[in-house]
Amino acid sequence: LLATMVVAIALSALSEMVMGLFGPEFTEGTHALVVLIVAQSFLAIQGPAAQLLLMIGHQAVTALIYGAGAALNILLNTIFIPAFGIEGAAAGTAIASVVSTVWINLAVRRRLNIRAFTLA
Repeated sequence: LLATMVVAIALSALSEMVMGLFGPEFTEGTHALVVLIVAQSFLAIQGPAAQLLLMIGHQAVTALIYGAGAALNILLNTIFIPAFGIEGAAAGTAIASVVSTVWINLAVRRRLNIRAFTLA
């Protein structure tokens, strides 16, 4: 978790420079990159919740949650991309990822009585 946070902070601070390495057109994606970094940091905080469910035979509920998350991602991107462009795509993906993460953690807590969040 600490390594993820260090990389996330550094990458957020240097996001324009990093995106510029791929060409000047890519700097337009700087804000989207930061939104996705925040979402990935939240996923790092969740800990190994999905793996816990998979290892003890709850793969069906894990697949259901990830399938619903993918459907939510498609829905949000369908709504957000026309309105907000690349930032909308990042926001839709980030929201869907966070919702799936929270749902997975609720499933772990309900089925295993374990708090899978790293900071719990």
